[in-house]
Amino acid sequence: MISFVLKGDRQEDAIAVLEKFQLFTLAESLGGVESLSGHPATMTHASIPPEQRRAAGLSDSLIRLSVGIEDAEDLIDDLAQAIGFDVQFWENWATHMGAHGLGSAYTLAHNNYNPLYQFVLYGYAKLAGSPQAITTYIHCLKAVTLLFDFGGAILAVRSVGAGRCHREHADLRGGGA
Repeated sequence: MISFVLKGDRQEDAIAVLEKFQLFTLAESLGGVESLSGHPATMTHASIPPEQRRAAGLSDSLIRLSVGIEDAEDLIDDLAQAIGFDVQFWENWATHMGAHGLGSAYTLAHNNYNPLYQFVLYGYAKLAGSPQAITTYIHCLKAVTLLFDFGGAILAVRSVGAGRCHREHADLRGGGA
């Protein structure tokens, strides 16, 4: 099970992504072997008022994916196209940075990505070794960047959780904030 929230947290954006899936079927049942998608705000938790959902931490753009037995590469491609992940742009970007160095990252048009991505792409370009290898192993780039995104999300959640636990522990000792 994979869950994620879209940037901007808009319900209409989540619905647009769900409508673009070609392999993930929109369904509430998560007990089969096929890959399924779900939108709790309009499905399982639709009867809960939006204010209560948000107060409980259930985002309007939360999408849940239950990964089935389909080919992993096909599922990654489906997710990438549904969320608008521009593989061609990333391929061009990695090729450019491999040839011109990390300092040239922002010379590419439409490059408004986080600086950490610059390092991921630069590292990928250097590991691949050539523009042909970048194209040949583009699935590796997709996997690395998705893992990078999920890793960042996990670190963010842990940071927030650690801060909350620290405050709760301080409250128990009588030293609350």
